[in-house]
Amino acid sequence: MKPEMLARIRAAAARRADPGLAAAPPRPAVTEPRALLQQRCNGNGIEWQAFADTAQARTWLAGFAAGFADASVSAWVPDDLAPALPAAAPESAALGVSRARLAVAESGTLVLDAREGRRTQLLPPVHLIWLAENDIVPALPDALARLADDLPSAVGLHSGPSRSADIGGVLVQGVHGPGRVVVALLPSISPIPALG
Repeated sequence: MKPEMLARIRAAAARRADPGLAAAPPRPAVTEPRALLQQRCNGNGIEWQAFADTAQARTWLAGFAAGFADASVSAWVPDDLAPALPAAAPESAALGVSRARLAVAESGTLVLDAREGRRTQLLPPVHLIWLAENDIVPALPDALARLADDLPSAVGLHSGPSRSADIGGVLVQGVHGPGRVVVALLPSISPIPALG
């Protein structure tokens, strides 16, 4: 009985056409990725800073860093974009400074690479993320395509400060990660050392 039933199932399945993969849903064209990213980041609670050059960024950084006692700075952050603060372990640092691999314009999402060190990205209460303008992509599929040849073991998709309403339905910011996220955009940044 069982072999006959399985034979009928196989025969019926052989007559069905292969459905193939579903087509990708249509995506709206993103004509101004930088403007859209800024709009989405602001809507997600991410503070936005944009600079014409490194000198302008350094001037801003000096004032910004004055509000912090120390920092945990990723090795991927160029020396000229690191704050002049005492170094601290990520778990005790007042400020974490890292670098985005990419940013997704349509969702206001920063793509952070685990190889940079997730503790610096997640543990300090304030996170400053440097971003190069040529690392802005329109949509998540574009980000995944850019990462395809050098995909780390994990990527963090950060779309704003950490928020949770786990306890009592009360929204609290900064429980599972930084409560304040600042993106600092430059036209270009030197290549990430680990990636060449």
